[in-house]
Amino acid sequence: MDYEKLAKELVESIIIMNHPHKAPKDISKGEMGILVYLSFYKKEALSGEIADKTNLSTGRVAIALNSLEKKGFVIRNKNTEDARQVIVSATSKGKAFAVKNKEDFIKHMTKLLEYIGETDATEYVRIRKKINSFDYEERKNHENNKNISSKH
Repeated sequence: MDYEKLAKELVESIIIMNHPHKAPKDISKGEMGILVYLSFYKKEALSGEIADKTNLSTGRVAIALNSLEKKGFVIRNKNTEDARQVIVSATSKGKAFAVKNKEDFIKHMTKLLEYIGETDATEYVRIRKKINSFDYEERKNHENNKNISSKH
Protein backbone atom coordinates (compact mmCIF):
# COMPACT_ATOMS: atom_id res chain seq x y z
CA MET A 1 0.00 0.00 0.00
CA ASP A 2 1.37 3.39 -0.96
CA TYR A 3 0.28 5.48 2.04
CA GLU A 4 1.96 8.62 0.75
CA LYS A 5 -0.02 8.44 -2.49
CA LEU A 6 -3.19 7.95 -0.47
CA ALA A 7 -2.21 10.86 1.82
CA LYS A 8 -1.68 13.12 -1.20
CA GLU A 9 -5.11 12.13 -2.48
CA LEU A 10 -6.60 12.94 0.92
CA VAL A 11 -4.80 16.28 1.19
CA GLU A 12 -6.03 17.25 -2.28
CA SER A 13 -9.58 16.36 -1.31
CA ILE A 14 -9.34 18.48 1.85
CA ILE A 15 -7.73 21.43 0.05
CA ILE A 16 -10.28 21.31 -2.74
CA MET A 17 -13.04 21.82 -0.20
CA ASN A 18 -11.13 24.72 1.32
CA HIS A 19 -10.53 23.04 4.64
CA PRO A 20 -6.80 23.44 5.13
CA HIS A 21 -5.43 21.67 8.17
CA LYS A 22 -4.39 23.58 11.24
CA ALA A 23 -2.27 26.47 10.10
CA PRO A 24 1.22 27.14 11.48
CA LYS A 25 1.46 29.48 14.47
CA ASP A 26 2.50 32.55 12.46
CA ILE A 27 -0.46 32.44 10.06
CA SER A 28 -4.21 32.09 10.62
CA LYS A 29 -6.36 29.36 9.10
CA GLY A 30 -8.06 31.96 6.89
CA GLU A 31 -4.71 33.32 5.72
CA MET A 32 -3.53 29.78 4.97
CA GLY A 33 -6.70 29.10 2.97
CA ILE A 34 -6.10 32.22 0.89
CA LEU A 35 -2.44 31.35 0.36
CA VAL A 36 -3.32 27.79 -0.68
CA TYR A 37 -5.93 29.08 -3.13
CA LEU A 38 -3.50 31.54 -4.71
CA SER A 39 -0.60 29.09 -4.74
CA PHE A 40 -2.28 25.97 -6.09
CA TYR A 41 -5.56 26.88 -7.77
CA LYS A 42 -5.55 30.42 -9.10
CA LYS A 43 -2.44 32.42 -9.99
CA GLU A 44 -4.22 35.71 -9.31
CA ALA A 45 -7.69 36.69 -8.13
CA LEU A 46 -9.86 39.57 -7.05
CA SER A 47 -10.57 39.77 -3.31
CA GLY A 48 -14.28 39.05 -3.87
CA GLU A 49 -13.42 35.84 -5.69
CA ILE A 50 -11.07 34.88 -2.86
CA ALA A 51 -13.91 35.44 -0.37
CA ASP A 52 -16.23 33.21 -2.42
CA LYS A 53 -13.71 30.41 -2.90
CA THR A 54 -12.46 30.35 0.70
CA ASN A 55 -15.84 30.87 2.38
CA LEU A 56 -14.56 33.96 4.19
CA SER A 57 -16.33 37.29 4.46
CA THR A 58 -14.96 40.13 2.36
CA GLY A 59 -14.00 41.93 5.58
CA ARG A 60 -12.07 38.92 6.84
CA VAL A 61 -10.35 38.59 3.47
CA ALA A 62 -9.29 42.26 3.60
CA ILE A 63 -7.77 41.77 7.08
CA ALA A 64 -6.07 38.53 6.02
CA LEU A 65 -4.66 40.11 2.85
CA ASN A 66 -3.21 43.00 4.87
CA SER A 67 -1.48 40.49 7.15
CA LEU A 68 -0.27 38.31 4.27
CA GLU A 69 1.06 41.37 2.45
CA LYS A 70 3.00 42.48 5.56
CA LYS A 71 4.52 38.99 5.75
CA GLY A 72 5.55 39.22 2.08
CA PHE A 73 3.28 36.30 1.08
CA VAL A 74 1.01 38.18 -1.35
CA ILE A 75 1.10 41.28 -3.50
CA ARG A 76 -1.76 43.44 -4.68
CA ASN A 77 -1.79 45.25 -8.02
CA LYS A 78 -4.36 47.50 -9.65
CA ASN A 79 -6.32 45.83 -12.42
CA THR A 80 -5.14 47.45 -15.66
CA GLU A 81 -8.60 46.96 -17.16
CA ASP A 82 -10.50 48.39 -14.16
CA ALA A 83 -8.58 50.62 -11.73
CA ARG A 84 -11.28 50.10 -9.06
CA GLN A 85 -10.26 46.46 -8.75
CA VAL A 86 -7.19 45.01 -7.10
CA ILE A 87 -5.66 41.75 -8.27
CA VAL A 88 -4.03 39.61 -5.59
CA SER A 89 -1.32 37.02 -6.22
CA ALA A 90 1.02 34.93 -4.08
CA THR A 91 4.69 35.90 -4.03
CA SER A 92 7.42 33.30 -4.46
CA LYS A 93 7.88 33.47 -0.66
CA GLY A 94 4.16 32.84 -0.17
CA LYS A 95 4.11 29.95 -2.64
CA ALA A 96 7.16 28.38 -0.99
CA PHE A 97 5.45 28.66 2.40
CA ALA A 98 2.29 27.01 1.02
CA VAL A 99 4.27 24.21 -0.67
CA LYS A 100 6.25 23.50 2.52
CA ASN A 101 3.06 23.49 4.57
CA LYS A 102 1.38 21.09 2.11
CA GLU A 103 4.42 18.77 2.19
CA ASP A 104 4.34 18.76 6.01
CA PHE A 105 0.61 17.99 5.93
CA ILE A 106 1.17 15.10 3.51
CA LYS A 107 3.82 13.67 5.86
CA HIS A 108 1.42 13.98 8.79
CA MET A 109 -1.45 12.37 6.86
CA THR A 110 0.86 9.57 5.66
CA LYS A 111 1.63 8.73 9.30
CA LEU A 112 -2.05 8.88 10.18
CA LEU A 113 -3.06 6.59 7.30
CA GLU A 114 -0.28 4.12 8.15
CA TYR A 115 -1.47 4.14 11.76
CA ILE A 116 -5.07 3.28 10.90
CA GLY A 117 -4.07 0.58 8.39
CA GLU A 118 -4.68 -0.18 4.74
CA THR A 119 -8.39 -1.01 4.89
CA ASP A 120 -9.37 1.89 7.14
CA ALA A 121 -7.08 4.31 5.29
CA THR A 122 -8.68 3.46 1.95
CA GLU A 123 -12.16 3.71 3.44
CA TYR A 124 -11.35 7.00 5.20
CA VAL A 125 -10.23 8.63 1.94
CA ARG A 126 -13.28 7.24 0.12
CA ILE A 127 -15.61 8.54 2.82
CA ARG A 128 -13.82 11.91 3.00
CA LYS A 129 -14.28 12.37 -0.74
CA LYS A 130 -17.95 11.48 -0.39
CA ILE A 131 -18.32 14.05 2.40
CA ASN A 132 -16.60 16.64 0.20
CA SER A 133 -19.02 15.91 -2.64
CA PHE A 134 -21.94 16.40 -0.27
CA ASP A 135 -20.47 19.67 1.06
CA TYR A 136 -19.86 20.91 -2.48
CA GLU A 137 -23.44 20.16 -3.53
CA GLU A 138 -24.79 21.81 -0.38
CA ARG A 139 -22.75 24.97 -1.03
CA LYS A 140 -23.85 25.02 -4.66
CA ASN A 141 -27.50 24.63 -3.63
CA HIS A 142 -27.12 27.35 -1.00
CA GLU A 143 -25.62 29.73 -3.58
CA ASN A 144 -28.37 28.94 -6.07
CA ASN A 145 -31.04 29.57 -3.43
CA LYS A 146 -29.32 32.81 -2.41
CA ASN A 147 -29.24 33.98 -6.04
CA ILE A 148 -32.90 33.10 -6.53
CA SER A 149 -33.89 34.96 -3.32
CA SER A 150 -31.97 38.09 -4.33
CA LYS A 151 -33.81 38.25 -7.66
CA HIS A 152 -37.23 38.39 -5.98
